[in-house]
Amino acid sequence: MTAALLLALLAAPDTLLVDVQLDDVGAVVVEAILDADSTLHLPTRELAELFKTEVASASTITLDALGHAFRLLVVNWQPRELRVLIADPYAVLPATRRHRAAAQRQAFGGPQARLVQSGPFVAFAADEQHRHLVDVGYSWRGLVAVAARQSSVTGTTWHLSVAPSPRLFLSASGAHLGVYERPALTAGSARLAVGPAWAQATWSPSRWDADALASVGPVSVFLSSRRIGFVTIRGHGIDLQAGQNAGVSAFRVSVGPFSPSPFVFPQTF
Repeated sequence: MTAALLLALLAAPDTLLVDVQLDDVGAVVVEAILDADSTLHLPTRELAELFKTEVASASTITLDALGHAFRLLVVNWQPRELRVLIADPYAVLPATRRHRAAAQRQAFGGPQARLVQSGPFVAFAADEQHRHLVDVGYSWRGLVAVAARQSSVTGTTWHLSVAPSPRLFLSASGAHLGVYERPALTAGSARLAVGPAWAQATWSPSRWDADALASVGPVSVFLSSRRIGFVTIRGHGIDLQAGQNAGVSAFRVSVGPFSPSPFVFPQTF
């Protein structure tokens, strides 16, 4: 009886803690099973929480079966480090799509170019027709930047931007067109990205505009005071867009791993 119990214990699969990392999204430590032929079995419940989608009906899944279930994933098992690295370059997982959508909302909510180094900058240009252009400014850690441009053709302009966090971006621009004219504010903007929502307001002396986007799961809704409104639905390999731009309706159907941007109205030309 003792010998049979010993053989059963020796034949039983090993249980070990494994760190499963989904590239750029997150990680979870799971209790995995390593059987006699060194095949790793991961618990599907924890994977489903990480992937934000159902993985399999069974309680565990092997790495080969995981690769067959999600064929575009890149799965790398590193036994020495007890780590499974999963890359999702084509965003087939809802977790990856949500992460990239959030990053995109933050990118649209920040400056077009974020300078992370501090210091002054200056540039000078001229041509044989005696036209010249001078750019000067200062950037502090990408959080505050001020710049001025003096042109022999268009006069003097300035720009101030403030980005206290990746979620918030504020900017203002002005011009001084002549010696006897007072500097004037010519444009301003404010952009905010919080969770599943994004909003932007822009102002000029002649008009103002407001844009907003909200996402719930695979559905994103974009609305703008510029008479633009459309819905983007991201499915498993099939994406849909439909809406109106200045009273003109349009739709888009795309198949494949590259999803359309929820910020861009479907283009027909």
